[in-house]
Amino acid sequence: MARGPRLDRRESRRRGRPVFLQRGSDIMRSQQLATLIQPHLPPHIDLSISIIPRIAFRWLTPWILAQPEAVFILLKNVAHAMSADQLDLLRKRAIAVGVDHIDGDPAAIDLGRFDVHVSASYAGLAALEQACQGLQAKAALLLHHADPRLDGLAFPTLPRVETVYLGYPPNLLLPASLAGEVEVLPVVTPDDMARAIPRLPDFNLHYGVRPPPPTDRTLRVYKPFTKGMTAAACSSNIIVNRDVDDAVAFLGEDYPYLVDDVEPDAIAAALDRAKGDLGTPRWTESLARMARIRALVSGPNLARQFTRILSLVT
Repeated sequence: MARGPRLDRRESRRRGRPVFLQRGSDIMRSQQLATLIQPHLPPHIDLSISIIPRIAFRWLTPWILAQPEAVFILLKNVAHAMSADQLDLLRKRAIAVGVDHIDGDPAAIDLGRFDVHVSASYAGLAALEQACQGLQAKAALLLHHADPRLDGLAFPTLPRVETVYLGYPPNLLLPASLAGEVEVLPVVTPDDMARAIPRLPDFNLHYGVRPPPPTDRTLRVYKPFTKGMTAAACSSNIIVNRDVDDAVAFLGEDYPYLVDDVEPDAIAAALDRAKGDLGTPRWTESLARMARIRALVSGPNLARQFTRILSLVT
């Protein structure tokens, strides 16, 4: 069978070290995503990843000329760094060129110069659809996912609620009065994540309360609901503010551990509610919602979203 369009997801390196070794969003959105979806893609899709040294961006022209005809999806940092001439050359050789914005600012690039814009969140997709109005470019959804290494862990039933914050410390909003209620596992580098993963079976409630986003849609970026996806992969519930991007879309308006404001009393009440619910039908039903999140960002479902992106431009 003839091979179909070759999808090329491009990353970059700094001083010979891949950026994705330093930035979790990059490795998750390139190598991990490819590994997750590749077994579930139709056979005519030949998916590959190219890792381009950042210091070699000025030598991109020979690289572009050596590429076969393909659909190219550039991660956001590559799209921002590519010169106009390099993009023009790539477009001449490509079936289509797209950008995976992940949590980047779409306004930072000329959207009309690309064929498709990919969002990792429902909230981001809505913003991209609005931004692409009047353009030939299309907007598409490819949800984010949890770290696949979590699939190899067993999560036992715990006798009490144990709460963890896993992530980048500046994104954490934890009142000082509640510091003793939440264990913080800071993740800045992939090495931090590797050290944290074995600890996660010790917890059954993830903490995702963060500073509220700007209310002006033009002054903000849209982030995937990675905290929720991670909690789901850990068979855990999550406490998170209602206005976090995609929280309600994934959890539902009546999920019991949504926080309506970030005042200490409201957060404390949600934590107390979770502690009181452990083992009750409400806790169990909430875990069922988390399991549905896990299914939504599974390899087969993400492969279907990925295939649809190709269908928009081929």
